[in-house]
Amino acid sequence: MPFAVRFMNFAKKQRSTAILPPGGLTVNCTANEPLNILEPTIALQWDQNYLPVSYNYAYIGNFSRYYWVRSWTNRGGIWEAQLVVDALASHRTQIGNQNIYVYRSSSSYDLKIADNLYPATVQLRKLKINLSKLWTVGGANAAGTAEGVGTYVLGIISSGLQGLSGVQYYGFTAAQLTEFMDFIFSQTYFNHILTEFGATEYPEAKVAINPLQYITSARWFPMAYSTDTKYTLIGGGTTFVAVGNQSVSDDHVWAAAFFDIPGTQLRCRTTTIIDEYPITTDLDHPQAQERGDWLNVSPYTVVEAFIPPFGIVPIDSEDLMTADTLKVRYDIDVWTGMCSVTLITVTNNRERVILKLSAACAVDVPLSAIYTNPVSQTQLAGGALKTLTSALSLDANGVMEGIKAGAKSMIDSYVPHLSTMGDHGSTVNLSGNPAIEFTQRYMSGDDLNGRGRPLMDKRQISTIPGYIIGDPDEISIACTDQELSEIRDAVREGFYYE
Repeated sequence: MPFAVRFMNFAKKQRSTAILPPGGLTVNCTANEPLNILEPTIALQWDQNYLPVSYNYAYIGNFSRYYWVRSWTNRGGIWEAQLVVDALASHRTQIGNQNIYVYRSSSSYDLKIADNLYPATVQLRKLKINLSKLWTVGGANAAGTAEGVGTYVLGIISSGLQGLSGVQYYGFTAAQLTEFMDFIFSQTYFNHILTEFGATEYPEAKVAINPLQYITSARWFPMAYSTDTKYTLIGGGTTFVAVGNQSVSDDHVWAAAFFDIPGTQLRCRTTTIIDEYPITTDLDHPQAQERGDWLNVSPYTVVEAFIPPFGIVPIDSEDLMTADTLKVRYDIDVWTGMCSVTLITVTNNRERVILKLSAACAVDVPLSAIYTNPVSQTQLAGGALKTLTSALSLDANGVMEGIKAGAKSMIDSYVPHLSTMGDHGSTVNLSGNPAIEFTQRYMSGDDLNGRGRPLMDKRQISTIPGYIIGDPDEISIACTDQELSEIRDAVREGFYYE
């Protein structure tokens, strides 16, 4: 059976729909019997001195198919070509018309889909957002004021029985607390008490007076006692109202459960501090613009928050990296010493809480309740209780130890019967510079043209030229079973639509 065959030296990828360009050499051939149109063997009728071995590709118009040349054989001076059909090229038009679900494509892809084809490297990039420091333990506060030693908050059973169960809460600077403690353990105070109860003729009654029993709690906060900055316990001059700012030198009766307090009464239980930080493209993974936004999320971008006293806490990087702004909100309960931190992302003016934690941010200051003990007033005023007063007005480093062991021993030596309430606090968890820290891992190089990127959507093949991997079950082409299997395998494993 004679027919024309066009031969050409054609460089193309094996799994490609590329077809022969114009040109080449057209010769008349005869097919050996029996004829298999998918794998024909044909004899060439041309000058026996001509060497056709440079040709690797052919087209037979009678069969409407393209072929690879598998091998050349010379039989008695006649060249025979063993051909095998190229199903992708032969049915290129039908393949291009297929509308299938595409997994990967080199010309159309979704940069929000993670591409796990390539391994990560050991190269890391680290950066962070430094958060405002609400306090500095043992030094000046965020505003750099002299009140960096923090604020003492005492719960005191007070006149009027306002507050929680008759307890009112007062904020003291170290100096104010010293003034307060000096006075309630002074001879003047005891004289006031004896006069108030008409017991001046019974001086021995002084041993029954214990001012500390009306102080229900004492805590030290690492935030300054000031209204000059929002990074203070008494913030802005609006949250808390100062009352009863009398000096102890005024003629007030400091009697039993009815103290007149020289500090500042904390009328509001909670103070709130909010900071805002922009989320800029500088925080994006360095390969995200080219490779995809998926690099901005875990495990390629890991985000952790270090916020004393809450420690190191992981944050969902997807929530953070897609936001416009990060809000950090602190709510401090001055009655209990608890503090909560809330991280809030703002995207297109919509807020979303991504983290909320609570912990103690105040340090308990141990108080000592003295019960009946025949100790002279001179010893109390001049010795042990003076030591106690000094201990309660320690700076931040002193607060960590509570009442010094030496001071306590001195008190014990003067007052054999002493019961202690509360525990020694620690400022260890309050130390450190708060920050949001980013760890980003670099990916190995990718091959866009040779491996594509994830698309995961339906497409008509002819609209996305280049490398494609798709769902082979959706291929429907009028061809032989062998050719359909070849096409389906190519779609499943990856091919080039050219």
